[in-house]
This record gives sequence, structure tokens and C-alpha cells, in this order.
Amino acid sequence: MYDDEEHISKVNIIMKGGTISGNKAYNGGGIWGFLVDNSKKGIKPEVNFILSNGTISNNTAKDSGGGIFSSYGTINMSGGKISENNASLGGGVYFDFNKFVMTDGIISKNQAKRGGGVANYGTFEMSGSSEISENKAIVDNKICRNQDREAESSIVSVILQ
Repeated sequence: MYDDEEHISKVNIIMKGGTISGNKAYNGGGIWGFLVDNSKKGIKPEVNFILSNGTISNNTAKDSGGGIFSSYGTINMSGGKISENNASLGGGVYFDFNKFVMTDGIISKNQAKRGGGVANYGTFEMSGSSEISENKAIVDNKICRNQDREAESSIVSVILQ
């Protein structure tokens, strides 16, 4: 809940198992992690999502993040599967102004106009036995970088280890 007088500045979402499936939304068909940026008021938003097991599949977002939409914070994926989600941007995962660290797990068979697997507007680190495969997009099959965004928000770092 958001109120002009009270601001939530930090949210932690932890998924250790189970399934999130068959949902529809404008952004974040499966999971929507977003807080209003009130940094001018001294409140820096932070949304942290930890996926260690479980499945996020068959979700649809009209705009961004068929499986996961995350802004301002960190996504840590150490297991689980993000598959068969659909969106216009970031079929599996859309994230901006944050960091995505993937050490294990699978992102596969997602579909989007851009960024079939991951639409990335932050720092993306991939290591271990992580897999991004069989995603479909009109432009960029696995990791999308949108050249039309403002310069400061389209700076992207990708580290593959």
C-alpha cells in the first residue's frame, strides 16, 4: 500500500519453491516488484527478489516482464525456472535500475518483442550452471538492451563468468 505520508522503502520477495503460473498484468505477469522513487525526499527504493527454487511460468504482461518485473534493487537467482512467459519487453525477466545475479537456474522458452529471455537495464551477472536458452524475440534473443531509453538509464553491464 502506498500513501503520500508513509513510504515503503524496502521490500524483500523470497521464493524457495512452488509455482506462480497463469497470471496476467500490465507489468510483471508473475511478479511485480516496484517502489516509487522518492530519492528527492531522501527515500531510496529497494526491491530485492530471491529465487532459489520454484517455477514462474505461463504468465503474461502486456508491457514488461512476463515472468518478473523488477525495478530498484537486486534479483538473485540461485535455482528454479522462469519459462513460457510472454511480454512486449522481457518475456522472462525485465529489470532496471538494479542488479541481476544468476548463479544457477533456467530461463527458457519465453517470448517478447525485445528481450525474449531477459530485458536488461542494469547489471547482469551470470555464472555457475545457469542457462538461458530457447527464448524468442523479434530483436535480441537472450539479453535485450533498448537503445531508445535515456542515456543514463540505458547503461548496461553484462558479466558472464
